[in-house]
Amino acid sequence: MLNESHYSLEGHDTRINCSVTGEAFKGWFDSKGQKISNSPSRRLHVKNDGSLHYLEIKRVNRTDEGQYECRGETTKARVMLHVECKYPGRRGSRDIH
Repeated sequence: MLNESHYSLEGHDTRINCSVTGEAFKGWFDSKGQKISNSPSRRLHVKNDGSLHYLEIKRVNRTDEGQYECRGETTKARVMLHVECKYPGRRGSRDIH
């Protein structure tokens, strides 16, 4: 099992790759264990290119932060997605008028 970290800037698109060889690819799963769709119309989706399986996330936001898992029949790789705030100086701040 491989554990990695991936960093993405809030509001940007990101792609995390995983290679599965010698066994069937079962899918990418989110931190709740839900399988992520292959439909490119979804904001989070999986794209396959031979033995490479990409998790693509459009317009990353803070709710996407967490652990994702790429699974084969017998192996899995975990990736921790960290979302970096677009405006770090304004995190949690509010304008008062």
